Amino acid sequence: MSFKGVQIIKGAGGLGRKALSADAIFGIIATAPKPTGFEAFADVKKLIQLKDAEMLGIDAAFDANNDVLVYYHISEFFRLNPNGALYLTILAQSETAESITTGNVSKLEAFIKSPIAKREIKYVGIVLNRATGYTYAYTDGVETDVQIAVPKAQATVDKLFTENIFIDGVLFGAKIDDTAIASLLDLRALEAQNVSITIARDKAIADVFNGDSSAVGTALGALSVRKVHENLGSVDIIEKPDIYLSNPNYSLTDNARSLWFASHLTSNKDVNDLSPVEKKALTDKGYIYAGSYEGYSGIYFNDAPTCTAITDDYAYIESNRTFNKAARITVKTLTPKINSTIDIDPQSGFIAFTTISSWEETVKNAVGQMLKDGEVSSLDFFIDPKQNVLSGDPVETELAIVPKGIALSLIHISEPTRP
Repeated sequence: MSFKGVQIIKGAGGLGRKALSADAIFGIIATAPKPTGFEAFADVKKLIQLKDAEMLGIDAAFDANNDVLVYYHISEFFRLNPNGALYLTILAQSETAESITTGNVSKLEAFIKSPIAKREIKYVGIVLNRATGYTYAYTDGVETDVQIAVPKAQATVDKLFTENIFIDGVLFGAKIDDTAIASLLDLRALEAQNVSITIARDKAIADVFNGDSSAVGTALGALSVRKVHENLGSVDIIEKPDIYLSNPNYSLTDNARSLWFASHLTSNKDVNDLSPVEKKALTDKGYIYAGSYEGYSGIYFNDAPTCTAITDDYAYIESNRTFNKAARITVKTLTPKINSTIDIDPQSGFIAFTTISSWEETVKNAVGQMLKDGEVSSLDFFIDPKQNVLSGDPVETELAIVPKGIALSLIHISEPTRP
């Protein structure tokens, strides 16, 4: 022995945080009093852990002292996805869903385009902590303010799309009143492919908070921890954070923190009190809520609908996330080709086959990683050779992807016919 004694080896990677996926970078716009760590309203901060919020003066005491939920939503995001990242901005409590989404450059757009965010945000949740004395108005049982904001948020997403900024979606929390579910607004009729509404509420939070405690942060965390093709309502997920590897599922329930033992709607109705017909109606109408499966422990989201027709190709959040990821990869891959020299077939006058095959192979190889990762079922990239680029027209290309399917019913048991 050389009598060196006890040796310490400095390790790395043992804190349970995996490499950050670009797909898991989300954002929250919250209305609340200005925290001490914000120089002004509309400042944008990047959080990679819950402690970052606490350093900005946003902690449990901030929520309690101001009768708001900001820390709660952030903590829910990182509880469900400790490997995610979250951009945060705080706006005055006088702001509404409509005012946040209105304007030539809406506050939603400004947040997404913030120099701090660097175009990294993939999905945005909007948390509305209404000021004291605010009176909720409802139309067809749903907050009128949020209804007005839905098409405006979609318009912002559409505008950004034309600038090659692909936002997977915008999530609102909304209060509903005691209107019968059969008469509740059909969100599928709002024609907003990239907007969703959650009316889920954790009973434990609702019992101590009088305002809107819809599960925006919970949904964002549960969505960001999943791969782009996974459904928000899946009972388990493909890749769990290290600290949850021993779990047989990925429930919202957290025994240690006493969270999600029971699920309510934002009308404060217990989901367990709903009939199967009412639960199905909520899902069919495009609402995101949470509940449990008979004989199985835990609370889970029902599905991942968007505010558009069920027949729409983008009727579910995972469809938007998958398409946008492919679009981002394609744009990044083809951008170096802009204003590049293109060989022309001297016989036809169209694009030469060598150029077409080179471009197609380049894009297929890039987007093909999604196929290798199991995020799509198949893909194809095509360039029509009969294009006269000598006239100055842009080269038109087509990317076709077949998404993954979602298992909605694994077992169907028919009730026997009575004699």
